[in-house]
Amino acid sequence: MNSALAFVLGLAGGSFINALEWRLYRGKKTVWDRSQCVQCGHKLGVWDLIPVVSFLALGGRCRYCRKKISWQYPAVELASGLGLYYLALNFSFDLFIWLAGIFLITFFIFIYDLKYLLIPHGAVFLGTVWTLAGLWYFNGDFLTSVLSAALMFSFFFLPYYLSKGKWM
Repeated sequence: MNSALAFVLGLAGGSFINALEWRLYRGKKTVWDRSQCVQCGHKLGVWDLIPVVSFLALGGRCRYCRKKISWQYPAVELASGLGLYYLALNFSFDLFIWLAGIFLITFFIFIYDLKYLLIPHGAVFLGTVWTLAGLWYFNGDFLTSVLSAALMFSFFFLPYYLSKGKWM
């Protein structure tokens, strides 16, 4: 995998993580709605959505209302870009694809949890399915993959179940 391309894909992935985090918490459509300023609600144009570059070009402010844009946006984009850049440098293409998926899903969960103190079940489910698919693809032993997932699940579920939800 070309590391520069991986970096650009990571920037785009970080931009999507930011949009998904904001929309999911507010119950908005997560994929098909156009991005908008979180302050004034104005729909953003193509030039407003270039990861990191738009933030810097606009001086960290909305083009329409001129209010400050959170540093979370370029920070998440850069972290995602650097994460995928690192993976591209160190792993084969098929491992890169799998690990990039795990990285982006896990990073989304981290950002969402950091901001809202919640972990979206859909993201955990997607991460579990993606991880199992990769384990099966790379190891060819689906049963071991499922048993490993069950063991990891029980590590978190048992304290929750035994405490009737009080420990988590």
